[in-house]
Amino acid sequence: MRHTGRPEKQEHERLSMVVQARVTLAEQEHIRRIAAEAGLSVSDYLRRRACAYQVPASVRHRSSDPALVTEVNKLGVELKAVGNLANQLALSVHTRRRSRIAWEAVVSQIEAAVDDVQQALARLVAADDFEPATPDEREGGER
Repeated sequence: MRHTGRPEKQEHERLSMVVQARVTLAEQEHIRRIAAEAGLSVSDYLRRRACAYQVPASVRHRSSDPALVTEVNKLGVELKAVGNLANQLALSVHTRRRSRIAWEAVVSQIEAAVDDVQQALARLVAADDFEPATPDEREGGER
């Protein structure tokens, strides 16, 4: 019978051991919060910290400006359209068909789209509602 799915872990790879630690209620809440901000379970977070594995940096968002989010989404759609044009041009070159799209126009569209994205991202980072987590909140951030 053919086995599908994830291969079975070796005994030394299985997470079968349990480690207990006594902490205060405040420490427990702090650990839960920073693990959640990193997108990890408490167990995964503590294991990564104790073994010096990478812990994803967290970012705290209070609220997002809907107009800015809409603009960034529109830019994504625009980039997709420009990418489709570039793919059509590449296909026409590889199949030796004559293209009705000029490379120069696509290049200028890509350059304009990149400029728009850079400006929108700069506004997003500079916005008051975007605040990176402090080093204390990240508890060391990435390793």
